[in-house]
Amino acid sequence: MQSFPRDLPELRLYYVRVGFLASAYINQVGEEPATVLPTNLAAPLCRACQLLKRPPILSYDGYALYNWKRFRRDQPIALGNIDTIQNFVHLYDEHWFILVQVEIEALAARILDAIAGVQVALSTKKLTIVDDALWTIASAVSDQVKVLRRIPEKMDPALYYKTFRPYIRFFENVFYEATEQRPVAGSSPHAPAMVRMKFRGETGAQSSIMPTLEGESVFFCSFSCGKA
Repeated sequence: MQSFPRDLPELRLYYVRVGFLASAYINQVGEEPATVLPTNLAAPLCRACQLLKRPPILSYDGYALYNWKRFRRDQPIALGNIDTIQNFVHLYDEHWFILVQVEIEALAARILDAIAGVQVALSTKKLTIVDDALWTIASAVSDQVKVLRRIPEKMDPALYYKTFRPYIRFFENVFYEATEQRPVAGSSPHAPAMVRMKFRGETGAQSSIMPTLEGESVFFCSFSCGKA
């Protein structure tokens, strides 16, 4: 089992902040992508991501999963009661784009709860529990689709493409300065150590919802056939 620092919420927030800065530096709108991430960004980003056991680039987790807050803590994690913590641009279009994904992830809690409930069926062999779980999952997915369809309400696709989508693009052959790697061959012995990296940028496809549903669909099928 993986162990994480006790200050995990603060570390995740730190990763969000420095991850945004690094992506903004590399993928500046209107400029050619930078090829070197300087020490003052590379070092803290690599260290934070090392502690979080993840690649050193802003991904879906930092862009959406850790990047929200509630206006009222006693109300649901839903559009109208949530806002982002960090953004690349001041346009509300980006807020909305992120927050739609946040509510979709919040709705996935019902899916996970239903899957957990099926564990009871493993010991009792009660197919009704599986049936109820499938209906719960279907209802949650339907609600997720409804939320996804709300994106056009407050996000202009043209603005998305031109103003903030470029910031979450991939890192292609980017040199990270002052990492714990050995210096690049042929570089000055007094120059900061650098390592070249390639990473895909943020995308909703990095969500774990669909892989979870795919894995559980196999389980449900095998269970219904008496093979679980």
